Amino acid sequence: MIKFIKILLIGMTIGLCSLSYADNVYSKFDVLKDDHNDEHEQHEKEEALALKKRLASLTHASRYACQLTSHFSQCREYPINQSLIHKLSGLKASCESLPGSEFKQGKCPSLDRIAQCKHIQLDYHDPQSLIYNNHYYAIGQQPWKSTDLKRVCQDLEGVLVAN
Repeated sequence: MIKFIKILLIGMTIGLCSLSYADNVYSKFDVLKDDHNDEHEQHEKEEALALKKRLASLTHASRYACQLTSHFSQCREYPINQSLIHKLSGLKASCESLPGSEFKQGKCPSLDRIAQCKHIQLDYHDPQSLIYNNHYYAIGQQPWKSTDLKRVCQDLEGVLVAN
């Protein structure tokens, strides 16, 4: 009886393994179809290429800024094209829920800016995910220090550009 149960369990395990590899079912957000990709370098190259294409599609997009300089010494700049226009009301509500903030069409100010963290993307697999730039300033209630900027931008998976 024990031998029969062992054989049955082995058969079930093999069957489940073959089922999991038989069909690649992708999430609707996995636009690169790479969630199964074991090659990390290839995965990063594919994501970088997808980001490059998305950035190119946003080149002439309108810019919107969530200005948080008075309390948080930063400003978030969002390029919004026609395919993302439906996200504006949520961005505005989210921005203006923070103290001393203002959401408006236009770029973040360059005066007193010490650095930018560029190309921050919330979800690499979602073609509707926002890509934005954080601008950091040496003014306001919590001015940024250069030592913190590198860590913060790295955590956001952005590209740090000093001004």
